[in-house]
Amino acid sequence: MKHCRTILEAKVQDFSALKYGTNPLERMEKLLEEVSELDEAVIAYQKSPTKKNFEKFKDELGDSLFVLISLVGIYGTNIGELMENTMYKIKMRETDKNYKR
Repeated sequence: MKHCRTILEAKVQDFSALKYGTNPLERMEKLLEEVSELDEAVIAYQKSPTKKNFEKFKDELGDSLFVLISLVGIYGTNIGELMENTMYKIKMRETDKNYKR
């Protein structure tokens, strides 16, 4: 199935390319930073599920998704295609224990 990038994907990718460039290694560094902050936010919310901690979690999750979506665009693919492939892979692993991709 052929997927096109969504309007939101296009907005994020275009904004990110203008603001941060299209160097995938720099974007990966940023992703690692954001995922580390997301990890801290998840731990904080699990320890103390306050509104403030939940808002911090959402903020960090959004930052991580932003960087991921920018990487999707840098490599010329789209979220729909990636998710379809991932769901297929998961289903195949469940039904065929010898499945390798």
